[in-house]
Amino acid sequence: MNEFNRKTGVWLKAKRKNAKITQKTVNQLLGKGDTFTHDIEAGRQNILFNDLLKIIELYQADITELSNYVNDKKGND
Repeated sequence: MNEFNRKTGVWLKAKRKNAKITQKTVNQLLGKGDTFTHDIEAGRQNILFNDLLKIIELYQADITELSNYVNDKKGND
């Protein structure tokens, strides 16, 4: 797994939980398979930018915050 996928997954999982949305709901809303969200959050699957934008909008999150988190050299999780 690469560092970008790992950090993106950690961030997305935290935002999803904060939004109180289940993985199943995300998968259904995006028309994805049963393991899509789990695999993204685990850093095992690349995410298309379009899907990332949809998820960020669904979570009412900020892409700038994700960018800052992923690019943090300290690797804070």
